[in-house]
Amino acid sequence: VLAATIVASYFILFPQEYEYFGNTLAATAGFGSNILFWKESGYFERQSALVPLLHTWSLSVEEQFYIFYPIFLMLAHRFAHRFLKFLVVSGLLISLSISVAGLEYGKFSAVFYLLPPRAWELLIGAALAMGVVPSLKSTALSNILGLSGLGMIACAVIFYTRETVFPGLAALLPVLGAALLIYTGAQEKTFPARLLASRPLVFTGKISYSLYLWHWPLIVFYNYASPQPINLYSGSVILLLSFALSCATWRFVEQPSRRAENISRKNIFILAGA
Repeated sequence: VLAATIVASYFILFPQEYEYFGNTLAATAGFGSNILFWKESGYFERQSALVPLLHTWSLSVEEQFYIFYPIFLMLAHRFAHRFLKFLVVSGLLISLSISVAGLEYGKFSAVFYLLPPRAWELLIGAALAMGVVPSLKSTALSNILGLSGLGMIACAVIFYTRETVFPGLAALLPVLGAALLIYTGAQEKTFPARLLASRPLVFTGKISYSLYLWHWPLIVFYNYASPQPINLYSGSVILLLSFALSCATWRFVEQPSRRAENISRKNIFILAGA
């Protein structure tokens, strides 16, 4: 995706934007685009819809989490094994508190882009994986909580706007909704679990990472190249093209990469370094 974006940007972007694109490209490769976008947040408030790699900020937050969280687990397991769940929940609450306090003090860009105010959203998943909350035995209760989770996500999708102060407490609605779906998903007989296990949704889930990577550059390049704003027709074309590219990437890039026996550790490091 980055390679394709480099080529497209060369032909589509103006020189100043192309130079800035190079900065975002380097930051993305170094797991630090969220930090760059935070430092340049004044610029992005005006031009965010025209930055092809803007969406990589969330990937950088995840990548940073995946670097630091295992180190934390190793240290906690060695020196405070009995308190591991307590430490994870404490970290979750501290991160959420930082997010809420940051918004109160007007640090909107820092709260949005940086890892410490966003880590709690990932730590909720970690807490579930550790069994902090006892598993449910009641299918009826699982159905109620699962449907509630779907409803919470739907409310955020429908009612959140550009004016919604986010993340902070507003992020609790979709994050807790997702957590409830994961939590109740252990009960495979529930309606939400059966719904999400349908083939179209499972396949969309399989290509979702590629879909996330492809969709935003296509939107940005359309905004650059077309004098008309995105409408139903052009939006549908962008969506279909995103799906087609995502299916190809999933089939010919993701799947071969998962066959570890075909790729030596040496080659993995060489490719990642390149």
